[in-house]
Amino acid sequence: MIEPYVDEEVSWAVRSHQALRFFPDPSVGYEYPQMYINYFGADYKPEPYIVAEYERARITMVHDLAVDHGERYLFVRSQRQVNLDDFVDLVGRHFKQPKEGLGFDNSPSAHMWRTLMWPTRFL
Repeated sequence: MIEPYVDEEVSWAVRSHQALRFFPDPSVGYEYPQMYINYFGADYKPEPYIVAEYERARITMVHDLAVDHGERYLFVRSQRQVNLDDFVDLVGRHFKQPKEGLGFDNSPSAHMWRTLMWPTRFL
């Protein structure tokens, strides 16, 4: 949904996050979260489509960007509580508001934004 409004690297990082989070990456200090072991179980194996997406992500040069953003904002536990204000700069730097407004700019995801704004409105 955000792809028309953000840089390609940002879109790729968001799209790849689901697959990357299931695979530890010691080179950047990312360990498989204990929360996932508790939730999914110690023997959990991701679905084949997630494994395939992970393999594609690994060979993508933009992988370093996703890992960097993930390490700084998503994966590394902080000594303090995460605050929404920590993300304002990140979102502000990468999100481009269309002049027509979300849902009215004839983008490939415009209909999705209109559905989110008016969930009970028929087509």
